[in-house]
Amino acid sequence: YMTKALVPNLIVLDFEMPDMNGIDVAEQVIQEKLPVQILALSAHDDEYYVSSLVSMGLAGYIVKEEAPRMIVDAVRAVGRGEKGWISRQVVPHLVARPKSEEELRPMGLTDRQIEVLRIAADGKTNQEIALALHISEKTVERHFQAIFAKLGVVSRVEAAVRMARAGLL
Repeated sequence: YMTKALVPNLIVLDFEMPDMNGIDVAEQVIQEKLPVQILALSAHDDEYYVSSLVSMGLAGYIVKEEAPRMIVDAVRAVGRGEKGWISRQVVPHLVARPKSEEELRPMGLTDRQIEVLRIAADGKTNQEIALALHISEKTVERHFQAIFAKLGVVSRVEAAVRMARAGLL
């Protein structure tokens, strides 16, 4: 396939392809440890596709029904190295299990960190979050570093899932 030859920094991956499905392609790219971020863009929002791809560590999962601006923002952000772009409508597929006592606690996050995550869950970029909260992009990045450390996650997707399970989104 062309990824090896072209070595892109971003793949926008659809599921409806003639020779392979998106999960197979993502698995191949990940197995070969290619230095590329994968953003799934799909008409599917069912649990199988969402949980399969998110668990692989994709940079994001956007449904085709999203506003064009959201899709463009996600592509640009993932191209810059941001992770964790996810369509709000697929979050319920990621939070299907019952909430535990631990997940119902605020998880040690500050009100500002929760606010940053809520805005991010609406598909906003770091720049848009910074503008909305009247802070610098660097401060937004530091908030995400602290959030990831406190939640024990490595991406916005995982953080959003934890927050949704805790009823904070």
